[in-house]
Amino acid sequence: MILDGYIGNREIWLCPSAKLEGGANFIVNAAWPGGWMAYLRDNAGLWPTASGAAPCWISFPSGWGGEVTDSIAQDRMGARVSGGASAARGCFLQSIAINTKPLLEKSTSRFEDPSWTMAFADGGNRVEMTDPHGTAFPDMCFVACLGCFGSGYYGTTYGMIGADWANCPWSQECGANVSMQGPDMVANLVKRAARHLGGSNLGFLDGHAAWMAARAILAESPRYLRGGGGLASWFNHDPGPLVPRKLKEISLWWTNGGGMTAAGDPAAGIPEGYNPCPANLPYPLY
Repeated sequence: MILDGYIGNREIWLCPSAKLEGGANFIVNAAWPGGWMAYLRDNAGLWPTASGAAPCWISFPSGWGGEVTDSIAQDRMGARVSGGASAARGCFLQSIAINTKPLLEKSTSRFEDPSWTMAFADGGNRVEMTDPHGTAFPDMCFVACLGCFGSGYYGTTYGMIGADWANCPWSQECGANVSMQGPDMVANLVKRAARHLGGSNLGFLDGHAAWMAARAILAESPRYLRGGGGLASWFNHDPGPLVPRKLKEISLWWTNGGGMTAAGDPAAGIPEGYNPCPANLPYPLY
């Protein structure tokens, strides 16, 4: 929204090749006395609604959600839908993701290397962040659920099983499921979910843009020394320290959440592509 005054047409946020889009999800009543915080305070206990409307989604004011002008009162989000339904009529949609969280309220002098710091990239249904899996495979959601710990006991217990193909057959077109795990998993993802000839377009903080292959995005994103992430301790796996790569400030939201990424740091004696997965799930995203 801060950039909106400098952009003549909001369609600049739409990629014509995109199969998956996001946009204005949680719509705050812009006329609410006291603004955003008062809106949440005065409606405490009413969110999350049955539709999932809650402030954990990036908030947009009335006017961006089209026919949705108050997500809590209407029990509806603007762009985010389920069951294969359409977004709200007139809702702002985008398929170019903004690297919101790592860049929020920081001056350019705070960044180590602006030429490798992502500002924008191809995105899917989560367009307020640029994580390794979502950037490499923007046209499929739940990709992170395909990694080491996405099935079996922990997958079903903690919900990391991906799209529910059985009960939501429409999700087979755009949602990854653990049945896709296998030795050809990443190759198949490149074919199905990499948007531009096996890769994505990235925009960097220094002003330049470049195409990058999906596998290169995974390889050049930060990862943990021994693979896995923030929840890896649930699986008796020590991920070790974070190993920086060329891509800076890329969100590790899903990498932290599920422990899905392959490891590697030859300088520390951990070979490239080291597999942190249990023997029965030998398929890291790499």
